[in-house]
Amino acid sequence: MNKEKEYAVNTLILLLGKFSTQIISLLLLPIYTMFLSTKGYGIIDLIQTYIVLLIPVLTLRLDSSVFRFLIDERKSEIGKKNIITNSIFILTILFIIFTFISIIFGLFIDINYLIFIILTTAFMIFNNIFAQIARGLGYNKEYAFSTIIASIIILITSVIFIVFMNIGEVSILLSIIISNFIAILFLIKKCNLVKLFDMKYINKNKILEMIKYSLPMIPNSLSWWIINLSDRTIITIFLSISSNGIYAVSCKFSNMISSLFSIFSMSWQETASININNSDKDAFFSKMINKITILFGTGSIIVLPLVSILFSFVIGKDYYDAYNYIPILVFSSILNVVIGLFGGIYIAKKLSKKVMNTTLLSAFVNIVLTLILIKKFGLYAASISTVLAYFVAIVYRYIDLKKYISLKLEYLKFIKFFFVFILSSTLYYLNDFKLNIINLILVSIYFLYSNNKIIKSVTIILKEKFKRLSK
Repeated sequence: MNKEKEYAVNTLILLLGKFSTQIISLLLLPIYTMFLSTKGYGIIDLIQTYIVLLIPVLTLRLDSSVFRFLIDERKSEIGKKNIITNSIFILTILFIIFTFISIIFGLFIDINYLIFIILTTAFMIFNNIFAQIARGLGYNKEYAFSTIIASIIILITSVIFIVFMNIGEVSILLSIIISNFIAILFLIKKCNLVKLFDMKYINKNKILEMIKYSLPMIPNSLSWWIINLSDRTIITIFLSISSNGIYAVSCKFSNMISSLFSIFSMSWQETASININNSDKDAFFSKMINKITILFGTGSIIVLPLVSILFSFVIGKDYYDAYNYIPILVFSSILNVVIGLFGGIYIAKKLSKKVMNTTLLSAFVNIVLTLILIKKFGLYAASISTVLAYFVAIVYRYIDLKKYISLKLEYLKFIKFFFVFILSSTLYYLNDFKLNIINLILVSIYFLYSNNKIIKSVTIILKEKFKRLSK
């Protein structure tokens, strides 16, 4: 199997799981916006934001070490046990410390939903580490199925808790806890992880080696948190918690694109790590980065007319203002794709400090611009600042990567894409049903034309898979 085909197969497997997650997320959006107030949803979104902030610090980003180190040890049972045992051991110790500190804080400070915050953090941490172990070991199918199972559980429990039991916004946290717990059990069983955990392999040197690699990833994660999510805090402080709820809904659509790309990114990091020392790496990386950027760019444009057509049907009236910010945030998600592709090369070369440096600058740009513009431009400030911060990261990484690899980007295709995006966004803001239908048809044709080779390749792979299954 050639490198591109191998990448495509791995990506399709992972995409199956992530696609189900996004479908569930879209199905839940009408429930959230119709049964939860903007204030209630804004509070839970803020809690989730801080959990996302906390996890990289709490875990020392060992999940990144586990995945990268396991790729090199797939053929060594001792190597696998060494990495898995030490990572789970240290994460357990870190979580116990976190729980103790949280309870002490809870005695002196009134923290809403404290027990739910602790449990949500716990199950997200361990589901994430087991998922990265599965990926590192090459269990991509099992990883994909675990996300499908978790998505279905979130849908079922959310409907029960919100619609029938009327529990309110805390239902979101309850659903996350239950779904992550079941996903953990599935991964442990299917990947035989119990056999790969052995306390006799606890090794101080291995722990220090993994932490040394992962520590620079903490500022990187925090920086992306600032770029992606710190806007929520600034919005809450300078505008209102209800404004945060509206902004959270507008981010759902761009987050869907970023989330789907995260699957490509997972497979990309694995493929890049395997092929980073090949003689044809320059041509291979250039070809793949160009293809994937155009694929996601042209695919993302289709989101605009679809959202415009369906928005009033699936979003509650209290959240209608979210419509205005979606094109800007969708464009930011496209820039995020390029950032992730460049970042995969850093990961492959184990240059985690470089990853950190490129994001610290863009994080600084984001937070400063948001603070300057928020009073004058409201929620537009947050979305525009995100675009500019991503652009800074792209320029920085592109220039810096020239030291390690010669990338040839197809600028003409990118310029053509940009003009199509501007045209589609203009039709989106006109918000006319007939124009949206025309918009949808035109951008769909553009997508098919721009990605005809990829579509043919994927079709061939799927046909081969179905033939094997039918035998």
